[in-house]
Amino acid sequence: MRQACAAIGQPLLMAEYRKSFARYGVTVAQVLLTAEVLNNRRTYLNLRNSIETLLKLAVVPILNENDSVSTDEIGSAFGDNDRLSALVASKIDADLLIMLSDIDALYDKNPQKFADARPIHAVF
Repeated sequence: MRQACAAIGQPLLMAEYRKSFARYGVTVAQVLLTAEVLNNRRTYLNLRNSIETLLKLAVVPILNENDSVSTDEIGSAFGDNDRLSALVASKIDADLLIMLSDIDALYDKNPQKFADARPIHAVF
């Protein structure tokens, strides 16, 4: 059931991204991944080529785990999309990773679960 719900929700999520970025004249593209893509050299290289081509076309790739076909429990292949984006950024030697979040800073642990979570002010 969760995989079916993910399949229904994904186009709705992308529609919101498209509307939001369109206000600034920016085109977005959906890139759905499973753990297998990053674990296989051929598919990883194909992913890298796709992302590089999108960036050359001035298109912002929106990366997300492909929950509708993932064989792992939803969200467990990568842990979450923050981890997924960091993995992809490192694999493609990205100069910059921008993460949109409802959290006001980077913390040493989840501030919604741990009252003693401390913000990290600089990452090198």
